[in-house]
Amino acid sequence: MASTSSKTEKESLEENLSFPKTALTALGNNFAHLFKSENGTVEPRKHANPSIIPKGHPLKLYYGFEALRALSHFERVVLQMNHYSYQDLALLKDQGVTPLAYISLGEDFAQGGKWQRQQCNQDWQTHYVKATHPLWQKKLLGEAKAALDKGFQGFLLDNLDVVDLFPEDRSALLDLIALISKLLAAHPKRYLLVNRGFSLFPEMLGYLDGFIFESFSVRWQVGGGARALSESDLAWTSLKAQELLRLKTQKDFDLYALDYCHEGKLSQFARFRALQHQMIHLSSNRELTLI
Repeated sequence: MASTSSKTEKESLEENLSFPKTALTALGNNFAHLFKSENGTVEPRKHANPSIIPKGHPLKLYYGFEALRALSHFERVVLQMNHYSYQDLALLKDQGVTPLAYISLGEDFAQGGKWQRQQCNQDWQTHYVKATHPLWQKKLLGEAKAALDKGFQGFLLDNLDVVDLFPEDRSALLDLIALISKLLAAHPKRYLLVNRGFSLFPEMLGYLDGFIFESFSVRWQVGGGARALSESDLAWTSLKAQELLRLKTQKDFDLYALDYCHEGKLSQFARFRALQHQMIHLSSNRELTLI
């Protein structure tokens, strides 16, 4: 005789998938359609809207070394500009790959720059910078030109959220984005990708080709590993995703969600949530050294 169960579908998901309760609460009924229950088990199924599932491998963030053969399977790859030679980049481009160089606009990984602020980002062990400092601007533009000369065809501009900490730098950050975009103008396969920086909209919209929403569903806690965002943070990222989709109606751009979890049920949760918000999901370890 078959047993009856009083468990709701959400409770069954929570038990079988071990997702944080706050994450499931925030997703609510919208999450249930991604699963089917058969014989008392809960299994993933195809997304209800297959048209938003990316075909192939559109983008990879990889801050390791070598691995050229594996990287050749991606349409675009974000690399540390000093990790690859001119010949390496030429080989990738021959395989139809567009290499993008990583540039941090708002934080400095080195020590002792005159442009550095006293405040640090403890999570990443970096120094916040004064984006208005002429030597910092000269350094960044020099790196961008050197990257293009080396064979890169675009950039990922990172650490733009510093504008929320130092709003006096807003104009300088927008000027840097505009200048770097101008450097790319002559490149037929140009691609300008930014990571977050919501407070730089709407001015930033005209320059970008892609937008990364870092930590869309999962946060990496130093010493604590990867954890799903709280219910309130999930609600906030959902609202921001809706804003981005509205911006896409003004100017089309690629939209990615990046979460630092690359395996297991937490990664599965992050991927499905990104698809629900019409975003291409990217996952890796915190160091971005996995392919």
